[in-house]
Amino acid sequence: MEECKKVFIGLCKHVFRALEEKNSEDLLFFLDENTLKSKSDMMSCDQIVIGFREALDVLYSATKNEMYKDFSLKNFGTWEEVKLTELLGGNVIVEKFPMLQIPFYHAIAEEEIDGVPVAKNADYILYGFRETVGAGERIRDKETLMKKADIFHLPKRDYLPYLESRNYRDYVTTSGFGL
Repeated sequence: MEECKKVFIGLCKHVFRALEEKNSEDLLFFLDENTLKSKSDMMSCDQIVIGFREALDVLYSATKNEMYKDFSLKNFGTWEEVKLTELLGGNVIVEKFPMLQIPFYHAIAEEEIDGVPVAKNADYILYGFRETVGAGERIRDKETLMKKADIFHLPKRDYLPYLESRNYRDYVTTSGFGL
């Protein structure tokens, strides 16, 4: 998962640099020069990494809205993603979402937060925007993978390639991302 984060951060930086070098004029149609410069500066900075519980705490501190005390994705949408980047002043990687609220085959982390199992996952939120990349370590064993598919009523055929890959003796744990 750590290697996966390095890859998607590097990819996002590369794409932004290429856009900036080859399409500055187009970008300046939508952004003023100061905004473009600040976005460029933001891409060259280190990313802020925060757990989902801490992200909710930051939002609660800023808004005093009680809904952020609940360790749940139900109150974490576009507004919260954008606000979080503004409050923290940069691009943000949010990790460790509640495991049973993510209908995907992310592996379970060793720790629990607020008594809730969390996933080995990360969302990359660009400053002033919303989630740009969603990533996660994949569930390793077939039984756990099938249980997660059942919980979310996901079609078994969608999981078949992942299930079959676990039959190989040399299968290694993998991570992936969607941009």
